Amino acid sequence: MEVFNLGQKIRVSYSYTTQAGVAADPGAVFVVVREPGSSATTYQYGVDAEVVKDDTGEYHVDLSLTVAGIWAVRGYSTGSVQAATADTLIRVRETVCD
Repeated sequence: MEVFNLGQKIRVSYSYTTQAGVAADPGAVFVVVREPGSSATTYQYGVDAEVVKDDTGEYHVDLSLTVAGIWAVRGYSTGSVQAATADTLIRVRETVCD
């Protein structure tokens, strides 16, 4: 689990490929984010500005870490290239100056 300081902004990236390993765009790309003490929020590429396409099969979401605690982030896709990642757990700690 990676540890970041409260107030940092981080990027979580996702890559999608065919079974042959060729970069490909899924029918739909989603990123689920759960901040500490909140319910999960799902963002969809093309609907929500939070999910950004960098190149064929390459997507990311930038997170402003505004709450201390354990965050969970997961990407998944539907359509011709279906894939899902395991939850990425991110620990956000307050600093001495906070």
